[in-house]
Amino acid sequence: MKKRSPASRTVARPKVRRGKRALALRSRKAPSAYRSREALPKVYGLLITKDDHEVFADWCFDQLPLYEAVVCLDGSTSSETSYIAARFADRLVYLHERDFVISHKTDHGLRRVVHHEIIRRFGTGIWVMCCHADEFCYHDPRRIAERAQGEGFDQVSWFTPHFFPHPDDLSDWPVRRRLPVPERFRYYHWGYRGSDLPWLEDRLYLAGTGVDWDE
Repeated sequence: MKKRSPASRTVARPKVRRGKRALALRSRKAPSAYRSREALPKVYGLLITKDDHEVFADWCFDQLPLYEAVVCLDGSTSSETSYIAARFADRLVYLHERDFVISHKTDHGLRRVVHHEIIRRFGTGIWVMCCHADEFCYHDPRRIAERAQGEGFDQVSWFTPHFFPHPDDLSDWPVRRRLPVPERFRYYHWGYRGSDLPWLEDRLYLAGTGVDWDE
């Protein structure tokens, strides 16, 4: 799995892949009748965070309903994130780095810790979504997992355009900063390292037996 690229906010455009086969998912009109939540694959969130308290409450309020549960590993030095997490304890499992022996504090090393906690608490055979506190999903990860599973895929990757403030946004920043996070900026960067495509990142996977993160 690839190390994530820093971004102020990203919106997912999904792409499902397995080996050399790939299938792009395009936006389409919602079906007239949705399957019930019980019929969808179970998706659990894997979240690592550090000093994201300014956006964390917005993220929890907006994104937690998409998951059976989210396991969060916090590396913050302050207690602000933990106070926010307590308000969402019905669906958010809050952990702190100081309670674990972590040999490699890389993105992968930290996600490995959370992955093991997810498996310990909820078992294998479930879908796991790698979440970021500064990312608000446009597509429902449960429906992406449903399609991937139905077509024989066990991992989903997608392009993530990076949102940054445009110079025109800065003049009214005192007003924008009070808006919900997904509404603050509308401009995004499309090219990763001079390419014509955004960063492609592995984000949703089936946690089967033997699946693990490297360090």
